[in-house]
Order: sequence, then C-alpha cells, then structure tokens
Amino acid sequence: MPIIARNHRQDAWQPLKDWPSDTYVQWGGRGVVLRADDKGGSYSTAFFEAMPAGGGFIRGEGKSIEEAEADAFSRFEKEAACRPHRWGRRGYTNGGAKCLRCGSFRTAFKSIYEIGAWRAPLSATELSLLQMGGTRQRADDAPDVNRRRRHLYLRARLAGLTIPDAGDETDEDDFEQICRVAVARWFASRLPEMTSPEERPKSSLMGEVFDRMHLRSLMRDAIELGFLPPEMAPA
Repeated sequence: MPIIARNHRQDAWQPLKDWPSDTYVQWGGRGVVLRADDKGGSYSTAFFEAMPAGGGFIRGEGKSIEEAEADAFSRFEKEAACRPHRWGRRGYTNGGAKCLRCGSFRTAFKSIYEIGAWRAPLSATELSLLQMGGTRQRADDAPDVNRRRRHLYLRARLAGLTIPDAGDETDEDDFEQICRVAVARWFASRLPEMTSPEERPKSSLMGEVFDRMHLRSLMRDAIELGFLPPEMAPA
C-alpha cells in the first residue's frame, strides 16, 4: 500500500494498483486544469498524482478516479522500465528535467540563474509566497528547495521588503503574520509599478494567469490591513 495523503486516508475509495510502499499518492474526482497551449481556457477532470520516493511527479487523468489511477500507473510502469533515463532541460531553468525517452520529470540539474537575476522585479506570485512565510527554512525540505527559499528571501530584502530572516526561530504563526504585514505595506507603496502591465515581470501564459490571480489577492490583503483605501477593491 502506498503512502496516502492525510486528507484521503478515510476515503471509501482507495488505490487499486500495486504502487510501491514508499510512493506518496493523492487524488480528486474533479480538478480544474488551465491550458498552457494555444487552445487556452480550462477543463475539468478526475486526477491521480503519485510522487515516487526516488523523485519525480506522475499525474494521470480520466473520467473517473479509477481511470486516472490507471493512467498514472501506466506512466509509472513506463518510467520504471526506462533505464537509463536521458535527461534534458527542455526549457526548465530551475533544475527540472524531462527524460527524452519516456517523458518522466525529475530534478536532475542545478538551477540556472540569469546574470542580474538578483535584481529581477518580484512577481505577484513570488509576493504571495513571501506573504505566507514561504522563505522559512524547513528541515524536511530538500536542500535545493531551501536554497530557492534563501534566494527569494535575499531578492526580497534587496528589493526593500523587510521580512524576517529565513532562518529566524520566531513562532510559525507570528512569522507568517509579520511577513503578511510587510508584504502588504511594500505592495501598497509600489502599487503603480505592480499593476502596470509594462512594469510587471514578463512570464509565460500560465505564469500571467497566476500572477493576475495573486495580484487581486494582494490588493484585497493590503486593503484589509489598512494600507490601501476600500474603494480600490478589485471588482
């Protein structure tokens, strides 16, 4: 039996396939997927996701959870039979890689940082992560994850955002509240550049969708904390 996500352990439905006991799994009867291709829009599907202990992420989709699991397990068997993998960056700069043979995904390389990336403007998505205390170092996270947390923390400080040190031993709830207030204050003081399409960092189509969503959330939070007037609330 695989490691089942905590929120599914009491579900009547349980995985049917012979997953390894060290594979973490989760599922859902209806998930919304945003299209990143030229079709645009979104679609709903049942899904099943598996994270093998050796690394990687496998997602299956279907009309039912059973179909989604079967799709995911078929991908898992295909990846397990592919040896050795031939990793290629395929456009990823964060260390991610796809196998040129079977299509599996894994963190296989070191991240690539552009020259001057330390001064790159903070995106709305990055601000939302900072707002939630996302730079806090966690002992159970992989070293590369904590390196990315540290990188974001240093970029935030360089941009003038006074959040606590990423390794601070402050209580987690207090840490998040301090970060929330700091981000809201910073966001309100830079509202014109954060809301101007010309000033915002360029990103992929999918990145722009998430940035717009996070921008509205940041605006509402700045209003709730009193850094912006209520009449500026997004429609």
